[in-house]
Amino acid sequence: MALDLSAMPAIDSHCHPWLSDTLLELEPGGFEDRTTMMGMCQLTSAHGGDLQSRVARFTDSTPFALFLRRRLAQVLDVDPTREAVAEARRQAFAADAPGYVRRLLEDAGLEAVLYDEGYPQPTISFDQFTRECPTRLHRVGRIEPWIAALREDCGSYDELEDAFEAQLEQALTDPRLVAFKSVIAYRTVARRPSADEVAQ
Repeated sequence: MALDLSAMPAIDSHCHPWLSDTLLELEPGGFEDRTTMMGMCQLTSAHGGDLQSRVARFTDSTPFALFLRRRLAQVLDVDPTREAVAEARRQAFAADAPGYVRRLLEDAGLEAVLYDEGYPQPTISFDQFTRECPTRLHRVGRIEPWIAALREDCGSYDELEDAFEAQLEQALTDPRLVAFKSVIAYRTVARRPSADEVAQ
């Protein structure tokens, strides 16, 4: 017997905040490319040139992008082609960005979003993102930008450690914060360094 979860509300456990004005400046036809893992990595690492054209070619054989195109075509009531979906999405987003986002959230059955403050930088504030994403929001504090900012005013590792702990304690006073996130595994070897190595 199959379990039908279609009526069960869901939570998006990892979202990055956006500003609608910034998104509207991007080339509409590249939307699908930006939703793929390869496209997002290309966007966030600021590589240009021929990589962008390769990302676009891969999109048309990426199952997620093809599924997304079909679903958006249904929501927007257009043909499921890259061009038709891109134009309908652009028009809906330009006419009423929060209303369009609300429509997508309702269609997906999403009742809350956990958003990672680590990208883009500088961080989009909770109040700003509330206007962009009309649903229940929860903060996920990314610790690396905090460390980078605190490091500028600290004269030693011990001072940085104390300042960072104070930052964590302060963050915990915000009831909208539900988690901390680190991307340290992206940048380091998988072992615990000694205190002396960290200080160096």
